Amino acid sequence: MKKIEKQFLIKILKTLLLLIAVLINIFFNDIKIIGSITVVLVIVNLLYNKFLIKNLKMLRVLLIFYIFTIIFQILLNQNGEVLYKVHKWYITKEGAIQGLLNFLRVINLLLLSWIATSFNIFETRLNKYSRIIENVISLIPEVIDLFKKKMKIKWFFRDVLKKVKNKI
Repeated sequence: MKKIEKQFLIKILKTLLLLIAVLINIFFNDIKIIGSITVVLVIVNLLYNKFLIKNLKMLRVLLIFYIFTIIFQILLNQNGEVLYKVHKWYITKEGAIQGLLNFLRVINLLLLSWIATSFNIFETRLNKYSRIIENVISLIPEVIDLFKKKMKIKWFFRDVLKKVKNKI
């Protein structure tokens, strides 16, 4: 095979594997399968993602949000075997599994997007949009500071758009 054909075949295989991982992440509800996908994605990111440290720094702010969603899911799912009781709230086995499963799914989608970016799977206009989204995510701490300043919405959006434009 020619070199171009091999590169094209490798790109198709990478895209196919990425698509399979996304579909497994969406349609399977087994914690073992989703957990093993997470382990594989972490290993692939460690090996191939040269911007992993930068991506993890951006994730730091969102991690707090994800942890709160897990806590809400654990506390709001009151069906099943009770593991622990706090006043009127029950922590159930099913709620804990569902919260962990949803957390792993979100982390898997983030890891998959980082892999797709590092492999340059989307070399078209989608790659430009992914860079814009990454820049917006990196600006989350600054957005929180802007909220603290209590500025008008119009000026808030202008400031955010200027910062995004400067990063592009």
